[in-house]
Amino acid sequence: MENLKFTDVIKSYEEKDSEVNYKVVEKPSEERAVIKNDVKRTTFLSVNEKDKDKVKYLRSLLCDIVESIPVNYVQGMSEVSSVFVVYYFSEEYDRFSIRILEGSSKDDDESTEAKSFSVEKKQEYEAFKESVDEKIQNCRVVLTNVFNRKFVPLVEDNFKLYKANVEVFIQMMKKRNVNIEETNAYMFMGSVFTFFFRDVTTIEDAYKMFEIVLSCPLSTLFLLSVIYYDKISKKEQIEYVDDNLYQSVILLEKEFVETRENLKAKKNSFFSKNAILIGGAIGFVVAVALYRMNKRDPQ
Repeated sequence: MENLKFTDVIKSYEEKDSEVNYKVVEKPSEERAVIKNDVKRTTFLSVNEKDKDKVKYLRSLLCDIVESIPVNYVQGMSEVSSVFVVYYFSEEYDRFSIRILEGSSKDDDESTEAKSFSVEKKQEYEAFKESVDEKIQNCRVVLTNVFNRKFVPLVEDNFKLYKANVEVFIQMMKKRNVNIEETNAYMFMGSVFTFFFRDVTTIEDAYKMFEIVLSCPLSTLFLLSVIYYDKISKKEQIEYVDDNLYQSVILLEKEFVETRENLKAKKNSFFSKNAILIGGAIGFVVAVALYRMNKRDPQ
């Protein structure tokens, strides 16, 4: 079985669905404020932080695009989006910056180096946006599709699907002699809701994670949590994502389905079913609160 390729996977997300709204929207001011705050703290994997102009351009693009897509913003979306911004625009910026440097003098470069988007820089940024407008439109479509298919289903109905998958994850870990309290679910929310962006160290590894998440069922996010449990629980970075990760996920999928069906079978009686739901709901409310309070800033 061949490994997936991010470039190939993303092509299917560039296609518009006739039943989905892709129109540019203007989000409420409060939502835009949250987005801006998250974008400020979002890093761009494999982009040199010392290249301040490039970081500013990518961050401005990230903010502009996330603010304009017709999907309600949830924490984690900024980090997920940053991977696509790097994919679409990192090399485009490199080519653009070379042209800018060739057309400016050394003195001009030094005079604007420390400024934060001066008038001239803003004009350059707008020129850059115009030069990559088609890719901006593609990125909007991709993010709309990604969030509608892979993010929204987990958070709608008060995290109903997420809670159900967490129960399966906990049972799978029990089989591995690891007992996890439901209130500790927040430990993995930061990984699941960023598609493990926070856990990897390079854009290449982020692509490997994303290509699997985008091409496989939603349960994959929890299978990856099983695979990388030791790293995540110890708050250690995943230094290298194995090229055979896709095969590992496929092998675990059967166990996930069987575990889910076994859990359903145990909830036959009305009393036991509701007791579990009530207890789980209480634990999960605590987990969600802790996740929001302890949202780890990207390093």
